Amino acid sequence: MRMLNRFWRTLEGMPGQANIISEWKRATGEDFELVRHFLRPTDRRAKVFRCPSPGGDGCPRRVVDHGDGHIVAACASVERGCENLELTESDIIVYGLNQRRLGNEIAECLELQTTFSGMKGLRGCVRIGEDRYFPGKRFPAFIAFPSSREMASKIVSRLMVEVDGPFLLLTPTGRHVVPEIDGLLARSHALHLALVDFLGVNDADRLMVTQSSDVILAEFRAKVAPKPPTDLVPELFPTPSWASWENVTMEFHADEVMSVKCGSVVRRVEPEHMGMKNRKSGKPTLQWTLLRTLARTDGTIPLQSPKDHDRVKKQKSELSRKLKAYFQLPEDPIAWKPGEYLWEAAFRIRSINLREPISDANR
Repeated sequence: MRMLNRFWRTLEGMPGQANIISEWKRATGEDFELVRHFLRPTDRRAKVFRCPSPGGDGCPRRVVDHGDGHIVAACASVERGCENLELTESDIIVYGLNQRRLGNEIAECLELQTTFSGMKGLRGCVRIGEDRYFPGKRFPAFIAFPSSREMASKIVSRLMVEVDGPFLLLTPTGRHVVPEIDGLLARSHALHLALVDFLGVNDADRLMVTQSSDVILAEFRAKVAPKPPTDLVPELFPTPSWASWENVTMEFHADEVMSVKCGSVVRRVEPEHMGMKNRKSGKPTLQWTLLRTLARTDGTIPLQSPKDHDRVKKQKSELSRKLKAYFQLPEDPIAWKPGEYLWEAAFRIRSINLREPISDANR
């Protein structure tokens, strides 16, 4: 996979994301052939053409169309710093960024539902899709091309007025999205992502993410996941009557935040919702820590030595009891595999965005 650093920088540095092909080539360098399919011709023609000299009075050269296909880039400098240049019609066609094509490919990479549309009265920003990870929830995603901090601030301020709720804001780079703007986004539970950090192209010249969309969007989904009541009374997951442990999927998005899915039911789950939070200390219990360990080890609890068996078994038994009560499923969710000398979860569990293991002095 090839990253596209010059292309992303060009989209923020080129006014209107439009210019003649020679200028696109000059700006994007070796990225050009990989991204030229994102460009499309417009009905505009260039009025000036770059000079080879350092520049000065009369630069750049003016494009003069004499008719009958005779087009010249004429030097207007009194000192005639460079020669006139014969051009063709194709040399002066202005190519613009095909925002819909780019937006659709980005939405596909991030597994968003494509819903491309412009923003009326707001230049440099379009809506490319929606994150529908949580049933019944639709969070819009936008891509913007700010050329300055002032423009980035204007775009964010407008989106905060137009959008009722959280949203994703994508920009080619993050150079114009300063901490003050991130603070504005945080007020709406919105999140900014810079495309340069995770999008490149594959061998077929198609956009490709460096990590899975689940990892890229983990922080955003942890912010917007449906939140159950926050009291310490354990609640019950609305497990469908037909379900078994094989139908349950748990994904850790943070040390104390999971998303749990069973069929069409999705819930944000924290330690207190499963009765796994110490009332006195307010910290997760050892059962939650063990659940977190399962997420890091692909749903298994391997034993380092035989003497660990009884200690881990006690914690595992308590975790199984809590899980059976929460999901209202009678079977043991974590079975012993004697031949492999480990315990293995019957449900699917994984880590999306966990830090390195930490110690919990909880009881």
